Amino acid sequence: MTGLGAAMAFHRLEVADELMRRKADPAKGQKGWGDKFSSAVEVGVIHGFWQGVDRLTGAWNVPLWTRMDRPANDLLFFSIPAVISIHNFRPDSDPHDIAAARALDSRRIENGLKTFDYLVCRHNLDIQAVNEQGKTLLSAAIDVVSGFYGDDGRVLRHLLKQGCDPNQECIPAQTPSVQIIFSEKAEEALAEIAGEDVVDFLGEDKTAQRAQFETTPLIYACYIGHADLAAIYLEDGRTDPLYADHNGHDAFAALEAGRRESSRPDSFDRIYSLMIAKVQNQRGNVVVFSQPRPH
Repeated sequence: MTGLGAAMAFHRLEVADELMRRKADPAKGQKGWGDKFSSAVEVGVIHGFWQGVDRLTGAWNVPLWTRMDRPANDLLFFSIPAVISIHNFRPDSDPHDIAAARALDSRRIENGLKTFDYLVCRHNLDIQAVNEQGKTLLSAAIDVVSGFYGDDGRVLRHLLKQGCDPNQECIPAQTPSVQIIFSEKAEEALAEIAGEDVVDFLGEDKTAQRAQFETTPLIYACYIGHADLAAIYLEDGRTDPLYADHNGHDAFAALEAGRRESSRPDSFDRIYSLMIAKVQNQRGNVVVFSQPRPH
């Protein structure tokens, strides 16, 4: 990491100003994949330092985005705060250490969401954007190290409140096969291990393969039986449990499919009750054909 990158990472605005006066290169913030540098602006976004991003792009006329191979909307994905401190502790760890970790993650979430809002409001970035892995901001927000896990849904609720579409189809989970289909980095890594022929076979007709994975966030939550996650989506007035994705599946069908593959039916029962209440609230007493199975 360069000095300017470190100043952005540690929220040191006065240091960033001094380094810019000394002709620091804002294109070089931190060295990443393949010895390519992330810009100082990107480092600031990743670390939730919207004030520093605003100073560089405003007073110092640094471009918000200079990459030609990816869209500027990727910055919104960078801004989703990672809840990482709490994952270093077991439930039986010292309560004071756990409290400190949660406090650190809470500040990280607050700074990340302020940076997200800044990018949307000040730079008009698109909150319905889809990244190179086929993810929307909502699906990116439930990755294991960010978003829903560890923050009680705070990030997810904020994204929904800001207007992210809960019915937008996307790649809901990051699996190795999805990585191969959509990520150039994964293709390069696999090619080194298994050879180009394997990558070519797995990666051919990427559009068709992508369609196999795409669905709505609620349908995915129903399939994996994540009741807390489904409940957050169902809080949003726009979420429609009867919406069928391009494969013809709605949330009730996904719930039934997930139940058949699970040994823990309780969470599926809870989701079913929440969705019935949602449908009745939206459409009245309609008949839903997917009923919970006896167990």
